[in-house]
Amino acid sequence: MKYQDLIHAIFFAASIQGLMMALVFFKKSKKDQVYRFLTGIFLVFSLVLLYWVGYWTGLYNNFAPAFSSIIDPLDLLLAPFIYLFLKSLLTEGFKFKKIHLLHILPFAIFWVLSILKFIHINSETGIIDISHLGLRTYTLIYTISKNIQFLGYLIWLVIMIRSSRKWLNRLIIPFIVFFTGRILFTVSVFAGFITPVWDYSLSFIISSAVFILAYLNHLSPIHLREKKVYAKSSLSQNHEPLICDKVLNHIKTNKRFLDHEYSINELSKETSISRHHISQALNQHLGKSFSVLINELRIQESLQILKNPEKADDKIINIAYQSGFSNKVSFNQYFKRTTGTSPAEYRKSFMKAS
Repeated sequence: MKYQDLIHAIFFAASIQGLMMALVFFKKSKKDQVYRFLTGIFLVFSLVLLYWVGYWTGLYNNFAPAFSSIIDPLDLLLAPFIYLFLKSLLTEGFKFKKIHLLHILPFAIFWVLSILKFIHINSETGIIDISHLGLRTYTLIYTISKNIQFLGYLIWLVIMIRSSRKWLNRLIIPFIVFFTGRILFTVSVFAGFITPVWDYSLSFIISSAVFILAYLNHLSPIHLREKKVYAKSSLSQNHEPLICDKVLNHIKTNKRFLDHEYSINELSKETSISRHHISQALNQHLGKSFSVLINELRIQESLQILKNPEKADDKIINIAYQSGFSNKVSFNQYFKRTTGTSPAEYRKSFMKAS
C-alpha cells in the first residue's frame, strides 16, 4: 500500500467519525439548540472531508465530475454554522431569526451557480445534459468570495478572543486554526503551488482543529456556558461534591421530590445552602439542573410503582401523582424521554416478562 492510500483511508475514516459525531449531537439537539449548530458543523465538514478524499483518489473526476462541483460550495456553510454555534453559546435565550439567513446566502448563490455551471442544453435534442464545462471566471469569483468569508469570520473570532475569558479561548482557538488553514489551503490551490505534502499537511491541521472541538469539555458546550455563568461564584470546586451529597441525601431521605410544587427555594431553606450554590453544584458536578434531577427521581419512583403487582390496576394518572408529577402529560413526556417507552407500555412489558 502506498503512503497516499493510507492517508486517504485515514481521512475517510475521519469523515465517517465526523458523521457519527453529527448524529450524536443531533440526538442532543432537543435539549439545547447549541447542539443543532454543532450538528451542522460536523455534518458539513464530514461531507467536505469526503469530497477531499474523492478528489485525491480521482473518484469524482472519473465518475461524477458534476457532483464534486455541487459538494464544493458546502465550504461556505461551515463559517455560518460556527458563528451561530458561538452566538447561541454566548447569548442567553438565543433564537434563530430570519436575518441569520444572510449568513447562508453566499452558499445558496454559489450552490445554484455550481449547478448551472454543469447544465448544458443539447441544441439538437433540447435535452439538458450534465457535462464538465467549467468556468474560470466562476472559479475565480468563488475562490475570492470564500477567502473573504473565511477572513471576515476569522477577524470576528480574533476580536472575540481578545475580549473573552479563558474558558472561551479554548473553544475559539481551534476555529481560528481552522479558518487560517482554510485560507492558506484555498490560496495555495488557486496560486498553483500546492504539493501533495503541503495538501495533506494543511488538511490534517484543518481536520484536527475541527475534531478537537468535539472532545473539549467532554463534548458539552452547555458545560462551557455554565462556566461563564458561575465564573464569579465564591463556591470552590472542592465544595461542589459535598453540597451535591447533602442535597441528594436530603431529597431522597425525605422523598421531597414527591411534592409536585417542590422548588429549589424550598430546598435552599431546608438545607441552609444558598439557591445559587445548589444550582452551581448540581450543574457543575452532576451536569444537570435542579428540575432535571427532581424529575429523574420521580421517574425512578414511578418505575418502582409500575413494577409493583399490587399497583397493576392503578391508572397512569394516579401513578403520575404518586410519583410527584402534577399532570399526566409531563409525566408521559419525561417517562418516554428517559425509558424510550410510555408508562403503560413499560408496565405491560414488565408484567408480561414476569
